[in-house]
Amino acid sequence: MMKKILLSFDYSLSLAKEISKIKKLPIFIVNKTTLPDQETIITIPTQVKNAEVILIASLNEPNQKLIDIIFTCEACKNNSAQKITLIAPYLCYMRQDRQFKRGQGISAKIIAQLLSRYIDKLITIDPHLHRIKKLSQVYTTKTVTLTAIKNIENYIRKNYKSPFIIGPDGESYQWAKTIADNIGAKAIILNKVRYSGTKVKIYTTKELEQIPKTQKIIIIDDIISSGVTLLYIGKFFRNKGYNNLAAIVVHGIFADNCYPKLKKYYKEIITTNTIVHKTNKISVADIIAEKL
Repeated sequence: MMKKILLSFDYSLSLAKEISKIKKLPIFIVNKTTLPDQETIITIPTQVKNAEVILIASLNEPNQKLIDIIFTCEACKNNSAQKITLIAPYLCYMRQDRQFKRGQGISAKIIAQLLSRYIDKLITIDPHLHRIKKLSQVYTTKTVTLTAIKNIENYIRKNYKSPFIIGPDGESYQWAKTIADNIGAKAIILNKVRYSGTKVKIYTTKELEQIPKTQKIIIIDDIISSGVTLLYIGKFFRNKGYNNLAAIVVHGIFADNCYPKLKKYYKEIITTNTIVHKTNKISVADIIAEKL
């Protein structure tokens, strides 16, 4: 059997440790040096000859991390690693899945082609799949797409009694409706129109107006990036007299320091640990470990 070695960067170490404990795999931290001219030197801290290297790196703030991954993969190959599996719990650039303006490239395809050159297998969780329906449409290497739905569902089941589940838009339907059905809760998918990266509008419905003001409402979504959607929803419900809001999201990026703004409207903001943040309360280590 091929020896497995777990490699992690310091920014993914907490999740790597959980996976290491479950799978009883040795874990090593990639040695990264940044030179005065901002060039990067990567050193593999252990012997990888004839081994499967499992590299963990969540790709929020992705540009430098992509360089880290490429250099690490090349270093592993140069030192005779037999196979490289990349665990990217959050997969970057997937929302840029078409040419939005003339003159642009399609970033999702560009990154897929890039990573496919260096890895033998990709494992990720709830990537943003919209116009691209499956990762295999853009990746030429083997891909495994996992979902945190069950982990989120279990957390809600343990911590909330009879909540009302809301999905912000059609793209969140797969999370919100599935979770609501499985726990026997009611759910509504909102009608959201996005006008730009910083402007959205939610349209009300008769069903929404009938929710009791004291009801615990949980917003389920795949990602908090700029927080614009959740901010709008928070204000929307606050203006209608609802004060018992929670948001549970798979990937918490919290760009532009939006977390303090969101806390004004939500009693709880909870994320999985695909990206390290103080809101991490739901671990995805178990579903990743099952695939190793």
